[in-house]
Amino acid sequence: MAGVQLVVCVVTVSGVIDWRNKMTYLGYKKELINCFRNLGAVKKGDFTLASGQKSDIYINAKKILMERTALMYICDMIEHITLLENLHPNCVGGPATGVVPLIGALVMTHHTIRCGFYTRSLIKDHETRQLVEGTILGRPLIVEDVITTGNSVSDTIQCCREIGIEPVGVICVVNRGQLLSTFLGIPYFPLLTLGDLI
Repeated sequence: MAGVQLVVCVVTVSGVIDWRNKMTYLGYKKELINCFRNLGAVKKGDFTLASGQKSDIYINAKKILMERTALMYICDMIEHITLLENLHPNCVGGPATGVVPLIGALVMTHHTIRCGFYTRSLIKDHETRQLVEGTILGRPLIVEDVITTGNSVSDTIQCCREIGIEPVGVICVVNRGQLLSTFLGIPYFPLLTLGDLI
Protein backbone atom coordinates (compact mmCIF):
# COMPACT_ATOMS: atom_id res chain seq x y z
CA MET A 1 0.00 0.00 0.00
CA ALA A 2 1.14 3.55 -0.74
CA GLY A 3 2.72 5.36 2.15
CA VAL A 4 3.38 2.20 4.18
CA GLN A 5 7.00 1.60 5.25
CA LEU A 6 8.15 -1.92 6.03
CA VAL A 7 10.11 -2.16 9.27
CA VAL A 8 12.05 -5.40 9.67
CA CYS A 9 12.35 -6.44 13.30
CA VAL A 10 13.65 -9.45 15.16
CA VAL A 11 13.18 -10.68 18.72
CA THR A 12 16.50 -10.76 20.58
CA VAL A 13 17.40 -11.39 24.19
CA SER A 14 16.98 -7.65 24.76
CA GLY A 15 13.54 -7.53 23.17
CA VAL A 16 12.21 -6.62 19.72
CA ILE A 17 14.61 -4.47 17.68
CA ASP A 18 14.72 -2.93 14.22
CA TRP A 19 17.89 -4.64 13.04
CA ARG A 20 18.46 -2.15 10.21
CA ASN A 21 18.77 0.69 12.73
CA LYS A 22 22.47 1.44 13.17
CA MET A 23 21.76 3.38 16.36
CA THR A 24 20.49 0.18 17.98
CA TYR A 25 23.82 -1.52 17.27
CA LEU A 26 25.83 1.48 18.45
CA GLY A 27 23.79 1.54 21.65
CA TYR A 28 24.68 -2.11 22.32
CA LYS A 29 28.33 -1.35 21.56
CA LYS A 30 28.37 1.52 24.06
CA GLU A 31 26.81 -0.67 26.75
CA LEU A 32 29.29 -3.48 26.06
CA ILE A 33 32.21 -1.07 26.45
CA ASN A 34 30.70 0.02 29.78
CA CYS A 35 30.52 -3.65 30.84
CA PHE A 36 34.25 -4.08 30.19
CA ARG A 37 35.00 -1.02 32.30
CA ASN A 38 32.57 -1.75 35.11
CA LEU A 39 33.73 -5.37 35.45
CA GLY A 40 37.40 -4.42 35.44
CA ALA A 41 38.06 -6.55 32.36
CA VAL A 42 40.79 -4.24 31.01
CA LYS A 43 44.06 -4.36 32.93
CA LYS A 44 47.31 -2.43 32.55
CA GLY A 45 50.65 -3.98 33.45
CA ASP A 46 53.24 -6.34 32.00
CA PHE A 47 51.54 -9.32 30.31
CA THR A 48 52.39 -12.22 28.03
CA LEU A 49 49.39 -12.93 25.80
CA ALA A 50 48.18 -16.34 24.63
CA SER A 51 49.80 -15.54 21.27
CA GLY A 52 53.18 -15.23 23.03
CA GLN A 53 53.34 -11.49 22.40
CA LYS A 54 54.16 -9.02 25.18
CA SER A 55 51.65 -6.28 26.00
CA ASP A 56 50.97 -3.62 28.61
CA ILE A 57 47.21 -4.17 28.16
CA TYR A 58 45.29 -7.35 29.06
CA ILE A 59 41.70 -7.85 27.90
CA ASN A 60 39.88 -10.38 30.09
CA ALA A 61 37.06 -11.21 27.68
CA LYS A 62 36.40 -14.48 29.50
CA LYS A 63 35.18 -12.44 32.46
CA ILE A 64 32.78 -10.65 30.10
CA LEU A 65 31.50 -13.90 28.58
CA MET A 66 30.60 -15.19 32.04
CA GLU A 67 28.46 -12.17 32.92
CA ARG A 68 24.79 -12.20 31.91
CA THR A 69 24.28 -8.58 30.83
CA ALA A 70 27.49 -8.36 28.81
CA LEU A 71 26.78 -11.71 27.15
CA MET A 72 23.29 -10.46 26.25
CA TYR A 73 24.71 -7.42 24.45
CA ILE A 74 27.25 -9.56 22.60
CA CYS A 75 24.54 -11.95 21.39
CA ASP A 76 22.38 -9.05 20.21
CA MET A 77 25.29 -7.44 18.34
CA ILE A 78 26.04 -10.75 16.62
CA GLU A 79 22.37 -11.16 15.72
CA HIS A 80 22.45 -7.66 14.22
CA ILE A 81 25.58 -8.37 12.12
CA THR A 82 24.39 -11.72 10.78
CA LEU A 83 21.06 -10.21 9.72
CA LEU A 84 22.53 -7.08 8.17
CA GLU A 85 25.21 -9.04 6.29
CA ASN A 86 22.82 -11.86 5.25
CA LEU A 87 25.12 -14.52 6.72
CA HIS A 88 22.33 -16.98 7.71
CA PRO A 89 24.51 -19.22 9.93
CA ASN A 90 22.97 -22.51 11.05
CA CYS A 91 25.68 -23.39 13.58
CA VAL A 92 28.36 -21.62 15.58
CA GLY A 93 31.78 -22.67 16.79
CA GLY A 94 35.21 -21.55 17.89
CA PRO A 95 38.40 -22.61 19.62
CA ALA A 96 38.24 -24.12 23.10
CA THR A 97 37.60 -23.09 25.73
CA GLY A 98 37.17 -19.41 26.42
CA VAL A 99 34.46 -18.83 23.83
CA VAL A 100 32.32 -21.82 24.82
CA PRO A 101 29.88 -19.72 26.94
CA LEU A 102 29.20 -17.53 23.87
CA ILE A 103 28.65 -20.57 21.67
CA GLY A 104 26.05 -21.90 24.11
CA ALA A 105 24.34 -18.53 24.40
CA LEU A 106 24.07 -18.15 20.62
CA VAL A 107 22.63 -21.64 20.23
CA MET A 108 19.92 -20.62 22.70
CA THR A 109 19.17 -17.13 21.36
CA HIS A 110 20.12 -16.67 17.69
CA HIS A 111 17.19 -17.04 15.30
CA THR A 112 18.98 -19.25 12.71
CA ILE A 113 21.68 -21.07 14.75
CA ARG A 114 20.67 -24.60 15.74
CA CYS A 115 23.80 -26.17 17.21
CA GLY A 116 27.39 -25.49 18.20
CA PHE A 117 30.89 -26.92 18.27
CA TYR A 118 34.36 -26.15 19.51
CA THR A 119 37.82 -27.19 18.35
CA ARG A 120 40.84 -28.24 20.36
CA SER A 121 44.47 -27.43 19.60
CA LEU A 122 45.48 -30.98 20.55
CA ILE A 123 43.73 -34.34 20.41
CA LYS A 124 42.92 -35.73 23.86
CA ASP A 125 44.60 -39.01 24.81
CA HIS A 126 41.29 -40.45 26.09
CA GLU A 127 37.58 -40.79 25.22
CA THR A 128 36.87 -40.24 21.49
CA ARG A 129 40.16 -38.47 20.69
CA GLN A 130 38.49 -35.85 18.49
CA LEU A 131 39.67 -32.36 17.58
CA VAL A 132 36.07 -31.21 17.18
CA GLU A 133 33.34 -31.54 19.80
CA GLY A 134 29.75 -30.85 18.81
CA THR A 135 28.12 -30.60 15.38
CA ILE A 136 29.26 -28.63 12.33
CA LEU A 137 26.50 -27.92 9.82
CA GLY A 138 26.78 -26.36 6.37
CA ARG A 139 26.90 -22.65 7.32
CA PRO A 140 29.06 -22.23 10.43
CA LEU A 141 29.75 -18.89 12.09
CA ILE A 142 33.14 -18.78 13.82
CA VAL A 143 33.39 -16.77 17.05
CA GLU A 144 36.29 -15.90 19.35
CA ASP A 145 36.71 -13.75 22.46
CA VAL A 146 39.95 -11.90 21.61
CA ILE A 147 41.94 -12.05 18.38
CA THR A 148 45.57 -10.93 18.26
CA THR A 149 47.31 -13.15 15.70
CA GLY A 150 44.27 -15.32 15.01
CA ASN A 151 46.09 -18.66 15.10
CA SER A 152 43.37 -20.42 17.10
CA VAL A 153 40.64 -19.19 14.76
CA SER A 154 42.71 -20.27 11.77
CA ASP A 155 42.79 -23.80 13.20
CA THR A 156 38.98 -23.79 13.62
CA ILE A 157 38.51 -22.61 10.03
CA GLN A 158 40.86 -25.34 8.84
CA CYS A 159 38.83 -27.98 10.71
CA CYS A 160 35.73 -26.82 8.81
CA ARG A 161 37.48 -26.73 5.45
CA GLU A 162 38.93 -30.20 5.91
CA ILE A 163 35.39 -31.59 5.85
CA GLY A 164 34.37 -29.45 2.89
CA ILE A 165 32.53 -26.70 4.79
CA GLU A 166 33.24 -22.98 4.38
CA PRO A 167 32.39 -20.70 7.33
CA VAL A 168 30.06 -17.79 6.52
CA GLY A 169 31.81 -15.32 8.81
CA VAL A 170 34.20 -14.74 11.71
CA ILE A 171 33.14 -12.54 14.64
CA CYS A 172 35.31 -11.71 17.63
CA VAL A 173 34.42 -9.74 20.73
CA VAL A 174 37.70 -7.76 20.75
CA ASN A 175 40.19 -7.36 17.92
CA ARG A 176 43.57 -6.34 19.29
CA GLY A 177 45.66 -7.06 16.18
CA GLN A 178 45.59 -5.72 12.64
CA LEU A 179 42.07 -4.70 11.65
CA LEU A 180 41.00 -6.61 8.55
CA SER A 181 37.77 -6.91 6.55
CA THR A 182 38.33 -10.63 5.89
CA PHE A 183 39.98 -13.46 7.80
CA LEU A 184 41.49 -16.13 5.52
CA GLY A 185 39.04 -14.99 2.85
CA ILE A 186 36.02 -15.07 5.19
CA PRO A 187 34.07 -11.92 6.15
CA TYR A 188 35.40 -10.66 9.49
CA PHE A 189 33.49 -8.55 12.01
CA PRO A 190 35.05 -7.50 15.33
CA LEU A 191 32.53 -6.13 17.83
CA LEU A 192 35.19 -3.97 19.53
CA THR A 193 38.79 -2.98 18.95
CA LEU A 194 41.52 -2.40 21.50
CA GLY A 195 41.10 1.32 20.87
CA ASP A 196 37.50 1.17 22.07
CA LEU A 197 38.62 -0.02 25.49
CA ILE A 198 41.65 2.14 26.31
